[in-house]
Amino acid sequence: MIWDGAINVPNALSLIRFLFAPLVPLLAWNSIYLSFYLFTFLAVTDALDGIVARIYNRITYIGKLLDPLADKTLMFSGLFTVTFITVNKVDDLLFFTVLLRDISLVIGSIVLIPRGFRPEPALWGKLATLFQVIVVIHAFLINLGINIPYLFITFWLALVFTVISWIYYIIKGIEFILGEIKT
Repeated sequence: MIWDGAINVPNALSLIRFLFAPLVPLLAWNSIYLSFYLFTFLAVTDALDGIVARIYNRITYIGKLLDPLADKTLMFSGLFTVTFITVNKVDDLLFFTVLLRDISLVIGSIVLIPRGFRPEPALWGKLATLFQVIVVIHAFLINLGINIPYLFITFWLALVFTVISWIYYIIKGIEFILGEIKT
């Protein structure tokens, strides 16, 4: 069943992240500090929910749906904030690359999941997310007056891993389709 074991700590953390992530850009208009603290807190919940789910065997079907949705909501909120709202902005190339990748992955999932495809998180996707979070936090810190050099390095690493993960997931989808054709 979809709802079996759905009420647990990891899913509650994902739900909190999903509900509060849209506040990140809204808060940035009035307080970059509050926006930064909220984003950072929510990013920590992203790490915690996965750890808790694995350690205490609380992985659920609803969690497998809610966690990536909450992750995407948080990343778009953070990237939108540091790309379009803050004074010192991140180049919009990363925001739009992530947007296009995620739209294509959603469309691919809508088409392939009903046919039996089961996408699993990959190292490339985890690295892309990690560096996207680093870019957002790095950009926030610069906007808070903490001059940390080399934002361009984290930016390009985030961009490269985002594109690699996009290509990886496209290849996985094509392999699934080719496997279907052979049978």
